[in-house]
Amino acid sequence: MNAFLTYIFGGPSLYTGRNMRKAHKNVVENGLSDEHVDAMLDDVHKTLNEMEIGADLQKQVLAKLEKHRDDVLRR
Repeated sequence: MNAFLTYIFGGPSLYTGRNMRKAHKNVVENGLSDEHVDAMLDDVHKTLNEMEIGADLQKQVLAKLEKHRDDVLRR
C-alpha cells in the first residue's frame, strides 16, 4: 500500500503490484461495492483530519484516490 500511495502521489515509482482491476478481481466478485470504497475514503478523510492536514490538501488526496474507484470496482 505504501508503494502504491507513493506512486499515485508522484513519488518514486516503486509500485510493482498488479493493476487495480486485477488486484481487486476476487473481492469485486465477492461483493466489493461503492459502499466499501466510500467507507475507505471516509476513513482516509478522518485520518487526515486527525493529522490536522489542511482542507485543500485533503481534497487533493481524496481526489487522487477517487480517480481509482472505477478501476478498483472493475467498471
